[in-house]
Amino acid sequence: MEQQREHIDELIVQLFTGTITSDDYHALQQWIAASADHERYFLQRQEVWFSAVDAGQLAKYDSRKAFNTFRLRTANAISSRHNELHTRPRSHRLAGYIAAVAVAFIVGYLGYQRGEGSLAASFADITVEAPEGSRTMTILPDGTKAWLNAGSRLIYSQGFGLKDRNVWMDGEGYFEVKKNEKLPFSVRTNSLKVNDLGTTFNLRDYAEDEEAVISLIEGKVNFATGKAGKLYGMSPNQKAVYNKSTGKVDIYGNSATASALWTKGKITLNGQPLTEIARLLERSYGVHITIADTALYNRHFYGEFHQEQQSIYTVLNALAATGRLKYRKAQKGIVLY
Repeated sequence: MEQQREHIDELIVQLFTGTITSDDYHALQQWIAASADHERYFLQRQEVWFSAVDAGQLAKYDSRKAFNTFRLRTANAISSRHNELHTRPRSHRLAGYIAAVAVAFIVGYLGYQRGEGSLAASFADITVEAPEGSRTMTILPDGTKAWLNAGSRLIYSQGFGLKDRNVWMDGEGYFEVKKNEKLPFSVRTNSLKVNDLGTTFNLRDYAEDEEAVISLIEGKVNFATGKAGKLYGMSPNQKAVYNKSTGKVDIYGNSATASALWTKGKITLNGQPLTEIARLLERSYGVHITIADTALYNRHFYGEFHQEQQSIYTVLNALAATGRLKYRKAQKGIVLY
């Protein structure tokens, strides 16, 4: 039994790294379909690939014929790729294709056995986090790329891509959205809902910040504020700033690409007040910063630094060199005065 499980684990790893052969794929298919325990075992070992079935397919899960046709179609898709696996370099794109098609079979099987409603109810939430002092990038099941800045969190369902492409975020994210006119991509935060079909944009909305900011690099997006706020549209190289206290929205022209410099590790100070800069440095370096003198709150600073090449003290020394603040190390972080 243990040797069989080790073999199954090996096949699962090969499946999601794009190295599985056609024969092994079919063997894994049959093993998963053999029992509910096998099904659960597989689902526990994958979290993010429920994306390859559209609503039209889901609507036909009550028919054995539809299911068998779907199974044959996915099997043929894998078989048609078999030679590519052995003749071309195995890329991330190919691995993603194979995994998506394979899990399409699993979703089809589960949907046929249980019905669409109970299948959707079984999906768990997937959480991707970038702790303070770090950044991360993830590829969503539809191929959308999402970079998360320090102190950010992204949540989406295992069913992402079946009937919607909804995610929830707290923090800052840079998104390169895979185009799909049938399923708009939607990001919700505590204060905004941003919708698009296939664009590139940056969204910053930390729960503790006074403003939420959207910067559109390519394509078009629309967004709404609050639960039932007015709908606003944006075009490339526009920046929208939403004041959470007043409800005011300002949209103006902007070099939107600058908003994404953080994805390359750059820290850009463009005249923000020290209160915002302190929060930015806290997240970027994972340290606690206290401003001891309230007179410093609205002092503004400019500069550009690189998180991976310059320490927090290099940044603070540069700010202190202006003569407008001092700092000292404390037991629980850094104090500005």
